[in-house]
Amino acid sequence: MKRIAALVVNWNKEKDVLILLSQLKSFSDNSYDIYIVDNASTDNSVRSIQKKHPDINLILNRVNLGGTGGFNTGLEFICRKNQYKYVWLLDNDARVTDTTLKELVIAMDVNKKIGLAGSRIQDIDKPSVIVETGANFRWDTIGVIPVNRNSMENPTRVLDVDYVAVCSALVRVSAMKQVGVMDDRIFLCWDDMDWGLCFKKQGYRVVAVTKSIAYHGSFIERDRGDVSNYYYGIRNALLVYSKHTPVHKRLRIFFNSLRYYQKLYFFFIFHNNKFAAGLIQKALFDYYHSRWGKIRLGKLKMNSPQIKKHLKIKTPKKILVSLIGTSYTNGMEIISQLNELYPQSKIHILITRDRENYFKEYSKIMIDGQKSNQMVYLFNSLVTLYKKHFDIVVTSMPTPFIYVASKVMFYNINSHLFSVQNTGLFRLHRIVLSNMLGELTAVLFFPFILHRSFKYKKK
Repeated sequence: MKRIAALVVNWNKEKDVLILLSQLKSFSDNSYDIYIVDNASTDNSVRSIQKKHPDINLILNRVNLGGTGGFNTGLEFICRKNQYKYVWLLDNDARVTDTTLKELVIAMDVNKKIGLAGSRIQDIDKPSVIVETGANFRWDTIGVIPVNRNSMENPTRVLDVDYVAVCSALVRVSAMKQVGVMDDRIFLCWDDMDWGLCFKKQGYRVVAVTKSIAYHGSFIERDRGDVSNYYYGIRNALLVYSKHTPVHKRLRIFFNSLRYYQKLYFFFIFHNNKFAAGLIQKALFDYYHSRWGKIRLGKLKMNSPQIKKHLKIKTPKKILVSLIGTSYTNGMEIISQLNELYPQSKIHILITRDRENYFKEYSKIMIDGQKSNQMVYLFNSLVTLYKKHFDIVVTSMPTPFIYVASKVMFYNINSHLFSVQNTGLFRLHRIVLSNMLGELTAVLFFPFILHRSFKYKKK
């Protein structure tokens, strides 16, 4: 009898899931049973799995329950069988090696207090770069600090962390029966983060096994979309911190985070990104009113592209490509387009310091991401960049750094078109207003959000 179940959740990724299944079945030491939970895919995923892998256990959800609900469906089904010691959780677009699972099992077998073990995640788009080896929570504001993020080292230790990504993670079934499955209110994003803290609260270790290597798209360097970033990323984060923080810590964490959310909301409003602003507002509203699961957009509609054709300006001598908040994949697309349009222009890129390994071959200007939300540091950075006399700033989203040149060129990732607008330091009043209004509304909303947080202490 096999003691390990490999569990994959799929939703509309026929090609990816078939590649992963072929990998899992090709290893000589495949001492595991494979289970697929399909979240009501509308592509040919189910038909293809049944045709090409008829021996695999296929569980069909009638509706899309998200990553959280999909994994929970499989975990509950597997637990009822009472025959497995471990469950290996995998994202459908992950790639593994013949030692990925082996190293996880070795770590778990050696120490019975380990309840959850995750792999070292390498970026599938840039395999030399580590995405993370687990991560730890911040306790001054809402956020996490990935261990070894964007590093090119080769760590080999087992690291104690707050959580590991379930794109490749091994869970001890006996521990899970005590801790429970993931919080199905979450639906998407922050479910594995919450789960890690739940295991630690029950006295189990959560570790990253750096000898176990899996390949997956970076959670930061791939475009996750506004809904993930500004809705699930806010609503679910507030829930997780509500569950796992004492009152004296929560006061500071929630107030600092609410200040940031409100400043971002007004910044988006002033730059006509009403969809992203609406998502922030809805995330806070739904958190307060206990509306969980999949987002209901209602009247909230995505911004319609404002341009119908490509707008080309006179060839600039110096271009600053601001990749603050823009993923690596989208950033490379922007740079490629600019090289084609303006082959004689000198291109500089603006990034946070921890992303240096992604852009080694480019002329870089780096800022401290941890300080970029501080007004004094931000204004000093803006003035320094303005003095470099860039002809134009190119970006895919509005950030304060669009003001360091007289013009900004926005790149629409969906239409692959540029639009040009006037900008410059004389328009910095938008940042000032965003900060002032953000601070004011954060003070007004804070008591209500804090009071509501006590409702969510337990699942």
